[in-house]
Amino acid sequence: MTGKIIGAVLAAAAILIAFTLHEVGILKLPLPTQANQANTTTPSDDQEIVLKISKGRGNTTFQLGTLIFDKPMKVRFKPVIVKADGKAVFSLSGIVELQGPRHYSIPMPCFYQVGDAQCVRVMMIIPGYDGPILIQPGDYQAKLSIGWESTGEATVTLKLVVVPEEGPEPVPETP
Repeated sequence: MTGKIIGAVLAAAAILIAFTLHEVGILKLPLPTQANQANTTTPSDDQEIVLKISKGRGNTTFQLGTLIFDKPMKVRFKPVIVKADGKAVFSLSGIVELQGPRHYSIPMPCFYQVGDAQCVRVMMIIPGYDGPILIQPGDYQAKLSIGWESTGEATVTLKLVVVPEEGPEPVPETP
């Protein structure tokens, strides 16, 4: 009985996530934008971020364009790996920054690892990544900074998904 309930919950969650991702859209490069039903404006769905990773440590920043919230909204930012090429062992971490009426900085530690790459993750819920963060209305310039540690060269193609959240109140913002 418990197995059937867990299966049903997982199936419902998968359907809800798929519907949510379809409704919200995906925040990606470059900048052509389209409005959608979730009261946000995001770049078009057919474009992706291509990250070239070099051996050793490195980082790069992508300007993502304008993200518009016409009302307060609880969201999470989720990097989704589309493709990874290369034989390197590596780990990726990132930070999404929104600059507008307010400033939001959302760390995304260890969001992707290949092989036995070392990556240290603080064991706490990070607002905007592990759990929702409340974004106030306004136009926000969005950027994504990605850092890596790698044994060689690789290319990673990814999308940054903006996931609206329902449910418990988000973790309060720090002033």
